[in-house]
Amino acid sequence: MRKLIEYIKTRWNRHFATNPSEKYPAQDDDQRIYREEFGGIVDKYLIDLESHRDEDHPTAYHRIVYIDAENDIDWQIDGEDLSNDIARLRQVALSKLDIAHALPVDNLTENEVFTYKKLLGSGYKLALTNNFEHVENAISEAKHYRDDRNKERSRWLLLTAATVYLVVIALMYLLFTHCMNEHPHFELFTGIVMGAVGSYVSIWSRYGKMDMTGLGTKWLHYLEAMARMVIGAIFAFVILCALKSGLVFTELNNSDHILCLYIVLGFIAGFSEKFVPSIMESFIHNPKE
Repeated sequence: MRKLIEYIKTRWNRHFATNPSEKYPAQDDDQRIYREEFGGIVDKYLIDLESHRDEDHPTAYHRIVYIDAENDIDWQIDGEDLSNDIARLRQVALSKLDIAHALPVDNLTENEVFTYKKLLGSGYKLALTNNFEHVENAISEAKHYRDDRNKERSRWLLLTAATVYLVVIALMYLLFTHCMNEHPHFELFTGIVMGAVGSYVSIWSRYGKMDMTGLGTKWLHYLEAMARMVIGAIFAFVILCALKSGLVFTELNNSDHILCLYIVLGFIAGFSEKFVPSIMESFIHNPKE
């Protein structure tokens, strides 16, 4: 219970903090000392720390790598004498790390961004300790984690948006069913709705095969989900109008189960993006048929 109260208190203080030092106060004397030693920094997560001091030279050698309150990797190093070759190699390694650090992570959660920066922080530690041969591996691991999380978030955004749209469509359909079940175009309306449902099922059945980078904005994912379901409804409308007018599937037009027919054709039209275009293409090239 005590730990729970402390956790709630910590989260509360962080939420209403007005500056980084209030958001992430020093947890012990050691942290307070090294923060002061490096000019009053505020670290959210300490990656690496090394300091060699004596009374005559209190700032003889200092090195720190940390993640700050904004989830950015920062570092300081003083009192170091490098050869030109080592300095050049370090600059190359740090440049590569800075490029990886600047990659977009807008769609990731705060915890995912934090984990990505911790993985990348190990690369900064390697570069600042002159272990340049391992920096590329650290960058590769961090990028791999970021790419995987970006793809997952992309799929999550797309599927969540599609599910919300489906719920809205279903509620609207149920709302208007009572007043439209005697309407002459009720079957057509139902078939159009099933076109959107077919598109939704298609999104779910294929999302694992989608080649997503996750670099698009959230609104782009929302728009993509909406567009797919709208296109499914349009395809269903087109094929059902063609059926009703006798342009296609004339042998089915007089079926005793017209509602079921519209439901099936509407769903297929939405599920398969090639179904309606292939029929229309065939009709264009063979109008007599």
